[in-house]
Formats: sequence, C-alpha cells, structure tokens
Amino acid sequence: MRSSHPRVPSTSTRYRSTSATVTRLRSPTRSTASRPRITALRTDGGAGEDLQDIEAHLKGGIPDRDIDDLVRYWQVLPGLRSALFAPTGRAGYSQPLAAAAAVKAAIFGHAEFAAFTRTVDGLFAAWRRDNAPLLRGVARGDHPKRLIDALSERLLETFRAAPLLDPYDVYQRLMDYWAEAMQDDMYQIAQEGWQAVLDGKPNADLIPSPLLVARYFAAEATALAALEAARDAVTRRMEELAEEHGGEDGLLADARTDKGKLTARGVKDRLRDIMAGADAQDERAVLCDYLALIDQEAACNKKVKDVQKALDARVAAQYARLSEAEVKVLVVNDKWLARLTADV
Repeated sequence: MRSSHPRVPSTSTRYRSTSATVTRLRSPTRSTASRPRITALRTDGGAGEDLQDIEAHLKGGIPDRDIDDLVRYWQVLPGLRSALFAPTGRAGYSQPLAAAAAVKAAIFGHAEFAAFTRTVDGLFAAWRRDNAPLLRGVARGDHPKRLIDALSERLLETFRAAPLLDPYDVYQRLMDYWAEAMQDDMYQIAQEGWQAVLDGKPNADLIPSPLLVARYFAAEATALAALEAARDAVTRRMEELAEEHGGEDGLLADARTDKGKLTARGVKDRLRDIMAGADAQDERAVLCDYLALIDQEAACNKKVKDVQKALDARVAAQYARLSEAEVKVLVVNDKWLARLTADV
C-alpha cells in the first residue's frame, strides 16, 4: 500500500493541472526532435482513471508521491522540480509555484530544459549531416527499400542516446513521411534519375513549385503577398460596409440584387435612381464609398493575377534550367529534410 491517504476517482482539477502539465513537456514552437514528447503514466491508477488525493482536494497542494513519480524527469532536469514546486508546510504535500496556465512557459523557459532541447537538436542535426550524402547519392537502379532501412536504423540508433525520448516515436515520424511522399520520390529517382523536367513538363511531383519560389523567387513572392494583402484589406472593408449598411433598412439595402448581392451594376443603378433626391445624401455617400471599393478590389485583383501569371512563367522556365546538383538541393534539403525537421 503506497499511502494511508485514500485515493478515489474525482473530476476535481484542484491540483491536477500542474502535475499533468509536467508529464507532457512539449514545446509549442519547436520540432519534435527539439520539442520532446515526454509522456508519464501514473503508476497508482487504473487505465484511463485519474485518481485524486482527498486531502489535497480539501486542503490544497499536490501529493509529493505524485511528483516523485516523475523521478526520471527530475534526474535529467534536477533544478526544474524546485522551480515548479515548493513545500506547503504539511508533510507529504507541495504547492505549485506557477499558475496552471503558466506551467508550460515556466518549463520551456527553464535553463535545464533549454539545455535538454539543445542536446536533442544536436542529435537530429548530426543525423541530418551524416545522412544527407546518402540521400543525395541515390541513383538510377538503386533500391529505395534498402535506403529507408538504413536511414531508419541510423535514426533509431541516434535517438537511443536522447534522454526521456522514445526513439521509436522519432522513427515513426520518418516512416510516416516515407509512406506519404518520400517513398514515391525515391522510386521515381531510382527509375528516372534527378529530373527537373519529365515528358516535357515541370516535374512538380518531385519538386513542388513552392520550393522553387522560396529558393529562387523570394522577392517576387513577397511582392505578390503584399498585393494580396492590399486586396484582402479592400475586401474586408467592403464586407464591413455591407454588414453595417446592408441590413433590411440599411443604406445599401436597395442596391442589392434579387439574390441579395451587392454588385457594381446594382450600386450604379441605385445611385442613378436617387441622384436627384435631396434627402438621400447619406445613402449616396455610402453607395459611392462602396462603388469605389469595388473598383479598388477589381484593380487589386488584376494586379495579383498579372503578377501571379508572371511568377508562374518564371517558375516554369526555372525547371528547365535546374542542374542535377540544384535538383538535389531542392529535394533533399528543401523538401525531405525540411519536412522531417518539422515533423520529427
């Protein structure tokens, strides 16, 4: 028997939030390799049953035995425990030093956790460095199955040195991406080679066009995004005006079509109808504002379309100019390893 304190199932969250957060140290802004997924299971509860301490429920605090259950974390992050918990003055109980909503920030901001993530980052960076040449070395006639076997075994071996992490969790991320896309890429390369153009067309299956845009046309993409943002701002203003004045008795109500839409033609027709009305100044002002926004949106859409068309043409031409070495950089670095870095 672990304790004389009775333990009963409870839905109370009086002390559960802090201890539960500590058992799921997962950084919100880093990859899994640098964002460790640390899952601790309570050893004193049944499957799916969260057992609670009555004294802690009534008097507050967290049972020390629940904190002690996380000993394997404290062994790696010894200073973190004292940063999160302090004695309550009652034997066998501690109190959290951070509110439940602030526990994750306290963990991720702790120097020991930062050092831990750097260690894990280093392991994955070493795997990337050691295996990038293997990926770039794939050639016609190779056997992709042998390659993924070698890659996955090396990844497992690398992450066996990572404290608190299950190397098979990292391994599974690689295998998931292999099944999703990497396998098809490998078999195409083994059959066709590192081809940027196949059958006279850009090989977008192997090299998606966003990869070329990011590497070769970043300035153009930024300019296009600015145009799209400007257009979207005009569209939002139109929506705001329509919401403010488009109701049944609103100043835009009579400009709507039979289907309830606001169009340039409908707004112009309504302006013509009320042009001579002395008491329609407010309505004319809103209609003119909306019509000006329609014109602005149309002009913005034309700019976006023209710039997008020009960018698409440059990207298509770039495929034909890619060397084999450039294809390998795009596929290995920008596609495969970038995705694995995000996933693992």
